[in-house]
Amino acid sequence: MCSSDLLVLWASAPTIAAFFGEPLLATILPVLAAGLTCSAASAASRGLLARRMNFRQLFIIEFTAYLLGYAGLSILLAHQGYGAWSLVWGSTLSLVIQSLAALYLAPAGRPCLPPRKETRDLLGFGGGMSLNSTINYLASNVDYLTIGKFINAAQLGLYQRAYQ
Repeated sequence: MCSSDLLVLWASAPTIAAFFGEPLLATILPVLAAGLTCSAASAASRGLLARRMNFRQLFIIEFTAYLLGYAGLSILLAHQGYGAWSLVWGSTLSLVIQSLAALYLAPAGRPCLPPRKETRDLLGFGGGMSLNSTINYLASNVDYLTIGKFINAAQLGLYQRAYQ
């Protein structure tokens, strides 16, 4: 996600909360957007690890982040009664750990910009790919959107678990 996408998510949080009739989303979405910022910052480093075929390191990074974020912090916070925030903070911690580990193991260095024509070509291709990915994501998650809008969050959670 680029920074403008994250700003849009941040700014549209109240509208999304109103659409779903869930006021808590107005405060949750900006925190999740911050976690996604960390993930975006380390995308090049994760790509370098994959290109170098360091899949063992990638697995260790993701597994450790999952254990500390979801299995650790989320369960602890849920036990303390934090509800949905336990998942938000667990997810955010997991993304931060993954990002920091990837940046440490494979620093991406300074980005160099290609010449103007190549930049325009890359942005044109990347824009089309982003649009395609967004449409595919929405198409594969329209059921969650519908259930979330017309039924309550608890039933959406049960549906998601059953679907998986």
